[in-house]
Amino acid sequence: MSHSRSQKNESKSSRLPAQSGQPADVRAAAANRASIPVAETRYDPTHKEIAERAYQCWNERGCPDGTPEVDWSRAEQELRGKRQAKAANAT
Repeated sequence: MSHSRSQKNESKSSRLPAQSGQPADVRAAAANRASIPVAETRYDPTHKEIAERAYQCWNERGCPDGTPEVDWSRAEQELRGKRQAKAANAT
């Protein structure tokens, strides 16, 4: 049996862990970002930390449809900045 591309994508996104009130496009963006290999540094926040902060950012923006990458990017930048500042203060 052959599945269409939309059916495959739909089934993939339905396997993502549900976050209370978090829209599917935010979960899908998080899953896509998680599959991209990135060189980790000591300042890199975990996937879970970014996802939680991205969800908060999305709520702060009034829960708009689309553009989940805006919230994900903002969350990454904020968390990295906090870790870098904390490391700088510790030295």
